[in-house]
Amino acid sequence: MSGAVSITAAPSFAFDLLAPFADQLRKTHPEITLKVISAMERLNLSRGEVDIALRLKKSSFDDPDLITLDEVKIPAGVYASKDYARSLPKTYDFGDVDWIAWADEYEMLSPNPELAAKIPEFRPVFTSDDYSVQVAACQAGVGAMVLLKTPHRLERPGELVELKLEAPPRSSPPLAIICHKRLVDLPKVRIVVTLLRQEFAKLRKGSSL
Repeated sequence: MSGAVSITAAPSFAFDLLAPFADQLRKTHPEITLKVISAMERLNLSRGEVDIALRLKKSSFDDPDLITLDEVKIPAGVYASKDYARSLPKTYDFGDVDWIAWADEYEMLSPNPELAAKIPEFRPVFTSDDYSVQVAACQAGVGAMVLLKTPHRLERPGELVELKLEAPPRSSPPLAIICHKRLVDLPKVRIVVTLLRQEFAKLRKGSSL
């Protein structure tokens, strides 16, 4: 079994879920290359632009040939660097935090609207249209941001700690594994999907604790 398997996902899921997942795939099936396309744009599974898609369940699928293979709701939390967390007052709320958020054409993506609803005259301290740049700013101590509680983050938190704030509920809608029916039984695709479903099972178990 060898070859490349392409998978598309929004930047947050590509960064927090698929990048760590690639290590597991490499260890168990080194002959399979994972090609991750991190983009906001929806690639067309029916035209073969990509093999697998991770998409939010709230999205509508108007193609009857697309199959939902699994889904999971990934909880989110508010994270910051240890130094930034120590700089906050003993008791703090959303309005006391310097927020890192989306910029430009993505400024209406979650969690921006949810934070704006909680904070009068919401003004982030740092914005970017690149998710990895936002995370880098968070690690540098610029402020806090809403991040997914993936196994990678929970098991190896690194420089970030979770703040005592409950992330807005809409910042973590259900995520689905989507595949075209003509590819679902292709051996290399089936291997990647099986391992992804194992990751989803870990996420479900973690969120129930």
